[in-house]
Amino acid sequence: MRVRRLLALVLAVLFALPATAHASIPIAEWDDGDHGFELSGYLRSLSGVSYLHYADELPDPNDEIGTTSGLNAEAIRLEWTAEVSDVLTLELHNEFFFQVSSAGSAGGLGGLSQLGLGASVEPDRTVDLRSEIIDQDGLRFTHNIDRLAANIYTDAADITIGRQGITWGKSTLFPVADLWSRFSPFEIDTTQKPGIDAVRALVYPSLSSEVDIVVADRGSLEDLSGGVRSAFTIGSVDLMVGAGKFWNEIAGLVGVTGVLDTVKLRAEAVLPWNLDDEELKLPRATAGVEYYSSSVIVGAEYHFNGTGADEPAGYIQQANSEEFQRGETYFLGRHYLGAYTTYSGVDRLTLNLSTIGNLTDPSVIVSPSVRYEIAQNTEVALGAYVTAGESPTIPSGGMLAAPQLNSEFGTFGHFFFAEIAGYF
Repeated sequence: MRVRRLLALVLAVLFALPATAHASIPIAEWDDGDHGFELSGYLRSLSGVSYLHYADELPDPNDEIGTTSGLNAEAIRLEWTAEVSDVLTLELHNEFFFQVSSAGSAGGLGGLSQLGLGASVEPDRTVDLRSEIIDQDGLRFTHNIDRLAANIYTDAADITIGRQGITWGKSTLFPVADLWSRFSPFEIDTTQKPGIDAVRALVYPSLSSEVDIVVADRGSLEDLSGGVRSAFTIGSVDLMVGAGKFWNEIAGLVGVTGVLDTVKLRAEAVLPWNLDDEELKLPRATAGVEYYSSSVIVGAEYHFNGTGADEPAGYIQQANSEEFQRGETYFLGRHYLGAYTTYSGVDRLTLNLSTIGNLTDPSVIVSPSVRYEIAQNTEVALGAYVTAGESPTIPSGGMLAAPQLNSEFGTFGHFFFAEIAGYF
């Protein structure tokens, strides 16, 4: 039983809002008109303290899990871009990740290693370009080549070959159509998505439409995936339809987004057919509404997680399912309601508040944060995760025994963090 991840998985969304565009100054740049080169990137440093409010009630808490634990993590990304010609651009990203945690090998407070920077599930790849420089109890240092791609621009299509970031769908809190490499809902570093090895062609039949064709490596020939998505605009309405093979599923996708002055309405759904079980599975769907102005964004979404369990007794099985392990979903339950707001009416200051509730447990997580831009390319942030819900029941065997989850978000405690990020 993967207890460390099981307790971590229930911590949901912070920074589920789209990543903010940041000004940056490349540390190396050259352009002679026909050819060009640029080196840019960013550094993010996160420190936090987690408080597990029910730890003292667990059997032998001091032997396996403490009430408080600390985390420090750094992520450095170097982004190399070379413009070889008008039709060819090469891209390479080096990703360095360092983390130290006082949680220890037992997972501490539900496994802080799964929270914050580097929390997203990395796509399976036939060619592994990750190096584990240090991998010890409470200490980890890795290097990964997360982008390695050639971009070819032609009159017929824009083609990308290699490791790249791909996003489908427009949902904010519950992106059901994003089936290539999805962010974890508790991933703080949302500047760049995890790269997936793929061949992608973007075709533009008209100014108001596009066709996206992707064939992606999933680490094995059996899981080789591919899909086609068509998006087009009719007046103030954006439509999306698609289909493909994703891992061991054949799925159809549909989405619609409508704009009414300062209000957006959107809905997305995925209907999967499981090739192993040879049966149609329940859909995964999201419907939402968003109001936006020059300084305020307020939104809400309802999510039906067809792959999830309809009661807490099934959460452990869901946590060990293929869909959860590969990051296709990060939620255990079936019905969710989320809301978020962002206020940026004060110069250089941004206030965020998001919340997600599991409607079945019930349990909830509330995530406030404040970000301040101290310079053109540097910002600091303070934030927290505050949860409410029934605590798990741990048998007398302690944390190594199978826990009984009584709610999703109530399984994890509270987390308070400070972050600094610099972009170059």
